Amino acid sequence: MGTRRFLLATLLVALIVLVAAVAVSPWDAPRPQPASAPAAQFSSARAMDVLRRIAAQPHAIGSPRSADVREYILSRLKELGLTPHVQAAEVVSHREPRVAALVHNVVGRLPGRDPSRAVLLVGHYDSVPTAAGAADDGSGVATLLETARALRSGPPLKNDVIFLFTDGEERGLLGSQAFLEQDPWAYAAGVVLNFDSPGSSSPALMYETSPQNGRLISYYLGAGRAYGSSLMYEVSRRQPVVSDFRPFVAKGMPGMTFGMLDGPAYDHTAYDSLTSFHEAGLQHEGDTALGLARRLGDADLWDLRAPDSVYFDLTGSAAVSYPTSWVPPLTVLGVALFAGAVALAARRRLLTLRGVAWATLGTAGTLGASLGVVAFVWTMYRTAYEERVWTGTGVVISDWYRLGLVLLASAVVLGIYAALLRRLRAWDLAVVALMWWAAGSVLVSWEFPGASFLLTWSLVGGALGLGAAALVDRPSDGRPAAALIAFAGAVPGLTLLSSAVYLLLMSAGLKQSVTVIAVWLLAGLLMLPLATVLRTFRFWLPGALALAGIAVLFAVGSTVAFDSQHPEFTAVSYRLAPDGTATWESLDRPDAYTRGFLGRLPRSEIVPDYYPQLGPRTVTDAPAPVYGLRGPTLDLLSDVTTGDRREVMVRLRSRRGAAVISLLVHTIVGSLSASVDGHELAGRDTTLQDATNVRWSFDFYAPPARGVVVTLDFAAGPPVLLRAVDFTYGLPAAATASYPPRPAGMLPGHLGDGTLTEVLLRLPADGR
Repeated sequence: MGTRRFLLATLLVALIVLVAAVAVSPWDAPRPQPASAPAAQFSSARAMDVLRRIAAQPHAIGSPRSADVREYILSRLKELGLTPHVQAAEVVSHREPRVAALVHNVVGRLPGRDPSRAVLLVGHYDSVPTAAGAADDGSGVATLLETARALRSGPPLKNDVIFLFTDGEERGLLGSQAFLEQDPWAYAAGVVLNFDSPGSSSPALMYETSPQNGRLISYYLGAGRAYGSSLMYEVSRRQPVVSDFRPFVAKGMPGMTFGMLDGPAYDHTAYDSLTSFHEAGLQHEGDTALGLARRLGDADLWDLRAPDSVYFDLTGSAAVSYPTSWVPPLTVLGVALFAGAVALAARRRLLTLRGVAWATLGTAGTLGASLGVVAFVWTMYRTAYEERVWTGTGVVISDWYRLGLVLLASAVVLGIYAALLRRLRAWDLAVVALMWWAAGSVLVSWEFPGASFLLTWSLVGGALGLGAAALVDRPSDGRPAAALIAFAGAVPGLTLLSSAVYLLLMSAGLKQSVTVIAVWLLAGLLMLPLATVLRTFRFWLPGALALAGIAVLFAVGSTVAFDSQHPEFTAVSYRLAPDGTATWESLDRPDAYTRGFLGRLPRSEIVPDYYPQLGPRTVTDAPAPVYGLRGPTLDLLSDVTTGDRREVMVRLRSRRGAAVISLLVHTIVGSLSASVDGHELAGRDTTLQDATNVRWSFDFYAPPARGVVVTLDFAAGPPVLLRAVDFTYGLPAAATASYPPRPAGMLPGHLGDGTLTEVLLRLPADGR
C-alpha cells in the first residue's frame, strides 16, 4: 500500500510539473529560416543581416549614427521600389511637453489595387544612448524591411501597405506624433501594426490592441501562431505601454502591438545588443507581420471594429476566441457546475458544515500567511536583485529568478496546506478552495472581462473534475481514481494560469503577490491530488521546495562582485563652462573608470549642472584640460516689455552639431510661457523652489544647423539670466588617447559618456 501511494504521489507531481512546463513553453514557435528560403517567405537570416547593420552601435536621435541608420533604411526602401520619403518635422512631445525635436521619419509605400486605405506597419529606428538597440527596436526595423521585401515579391494586395520608421520614440514618441500631425500619408492608414520589443527573446507577443478589437482578433488568430491573450489587453489598457502605438490609439485608429518581452532587464542597457538577441523571436515576429499584412492587405479596412473579444492561445497552434457577450453565461455555467459538485459531495457525505467553515478560515489564512512570508523573504532579497537593477549599481541577467519565486511561494502554500490536512478533510479544503475560484470568476468577469477566461474555464474544469471525483470517492478513503480524476479537471486551470503567470512575470518583472496568489489558487484547484502527495511526502516536499527556491533566488542575485553578468553602470562627462574653464563630471560614485578622469580625491558638491533628459543633478567633478571646443550661441532677437509682461525672443544654435541643445532660465520671473519655432511649450510657475537654481528648462533634440528660436513670456521686473547647454554623445576626441578606456565589468549608464558646452545670456531689468 505504501509503495502504491508513493508511486501515485510521484506520478501526480510529475504530471503537475509536465503540464505547467508545456503551458509556458512555446514549443511550436517557428524555426529560423535561412537566407535561401523562398522569396515570398520571411527569413530571419535575411532580417539578421539588416539587424547587424542597424544594431552595430547606439544610434540615439540626433547622433551621427542615427543619420547613418536612416540612410540605410532609405536605401533599402528605394531598392524595393517603395518610393520612400523622409519626413523632417519639428514637434513638441505630448508626453514630455518641454521636449522638442526635429525628427526624420522614413516612410515607404507599397501600392495596392485600391489606394484609398492602407495597412500601416510601424517600428522606431532610434535607440537610447547607451544601447545598440538590437531588440528595442532594431528588431522592429528588420522585421519591417524583410516584410516589405517578401510582400514586394508577390502579387499586389488590395490595400496599400505603408512602412513607417519613426525617429525620437525614446524621447517622447516624437516621430509617431509628427507623422500623425503632419504627414499626408497618415490619413490613408486604416489599421496600425506596431513592432517594438522591450525584451530580447521569446516569441512575439501581441501585448496591446485597440478597443472594439473583435474583428482584429479574428485576423490575428488566423495569421499564424498566436501568442497572446486578452489578459494582456486588460493589463495594457490600464497600464499603457509607452510605445509608438499610444498616439495612434489616441486618434482612434485600430491596431495591435507586437514584440519580444522576455529578458526585460536587458532593455535600455548595453546588454540590448546582437550578442543577447535571439533570432528565433525575430522569425516569429516576421511571420506574424507578414501574415497579418497579407490578411489585412486584402481586408475591408473601413470596417474593422467589432465588440471586444476574449481570446487566448492554447498549447500548440490552437487558439480560442469568443465575444465578451459570452462572458456572463459562461460565468453562470461555471458557478452552476460548482454548486452541483458541492451538492453531490455533500450528498455523498464527503463534506461537513463544520469542516467547510474551518476550511474557509484555513484557506484564507493560507493566502495571508503566504503573502506575508514571501514578502518577508523578498525584503531581504530586494537588495540583491531589485536595487541592483533599478538603481544602476548592477543588474542581474537571469531567468532563474522566476523559478525561484514560484518555488518559494509553492513551498509556503503547500507547507501550510500540509498542516491543515492533519486537521481537516481534503474534500472540505477542496470545495472551499474552488469556492474562491467561483467568487473570483464572478468578480473578474464583471470588472475585467478580457481576463475572465483564466478563472471561468478553470472553474468549469475544476467543478467537473470535483463532481466526477465525488462519484468514485468515499469519506474515509483517498482512492487513486478520485485523485487522478480531480487532476484531470484541474488541467485547464493549471495550463491557463501557468501560462498567464509566466507572461506577467516575463513582461512585468518580479511580482511576488501575483505569484503567491496564482500558486494559492492552483494549489486549491489541485487539493485532492495534492492531499495524496502531501500525505505521502509530508513536509519533505515543502521543505525541499523552500530550500530550492531560496537557493535559486540568492544564487542569481546575491553576488557583490561586478562582472560581465553583474556590471557596474558608470559614465563621465566633459563640460566646458561659459568662462572657458573645463571639468570632468560624473553622476556616479567614484569608481575604477571615473577616477581615471576625476583623480583619487575628487570634490563633490551640488552645482547647477544640467543634463538633457535628466535635468539638474549633483555631480562629482574635477578640473579638466581645455580642448578648444566651440560653445553654443544664444543670440537675443528681441526683448519687449508691455505693461507687466516681458517677451524675449532668442536663437539657440549649436556650433558643434550637437545631438541636444537646452535652454535654461535661472531667474524667478513668475508665470512663464514659451514656444519654440512657433510650437507651444509647457510653461511653469518659476516661484516654485527646489534644490537647484534652474527655474525652467527645455530640450531640443537633433536641432537644425540654423538653430531654433525660442520665445519666452514672463513677468517684467528683475534682470534675467539665461543659459544654453549643448550635448554630444561621447568624450572629446582629444581625450580618448589620454585617458583609460572603460574597464571590463562596467557599462555606460545614464546618457553614457558625453560632452557639454555652455553659454550665458544676461538680460537687463525690464527689457532696457
